[in-house]
Amino acid sequence: MNERKSLSEALESANLPQEALLVIQGGVGRTTPEPEKLVKPKSPAVAKGNKSREPAEPVANMPTPTRGLVSLSVRVQSKLADHLLKVAFGRKLQRTAPFTQQDIVTEAVLQWLDRNGYAFGEE
Repeated sequence: MNERKSLSEALESANLPQEALLVIQGGVGRTTPEPEKLVKPKSPAVAKGNKSREPAEPVANMPTPTRGLVSLSVRVQSKLADHLLKVAFGRKLQRTAPFTQQDIVTEAVLQWLDRNGYAFGEE
């Protein structure tokens, strides 16, 4: 059976390539390109050395960000979750819209907001 060596002894006795030794010693080995970093352009006032906090001018022809679906987590009674699952599955088999739990809950919440005077509009 081979005699056990410490890690440092093994590294000293091994014939490792220079690149591997640099990595082990914390130096720079193989370089990988860094992903591009998003850099917010400085306002003209700050770029010229003026340290005042003037609002930057909006950039022309920039698309307005739109919001799609976002994750929302709520806790409901287990009976309600079970019933919603059964209803959604039944509607899917019948090919009756809305048939996903997401669409059913969205429709129900929109109806509740409207019925209780909370106007919902696309912003």
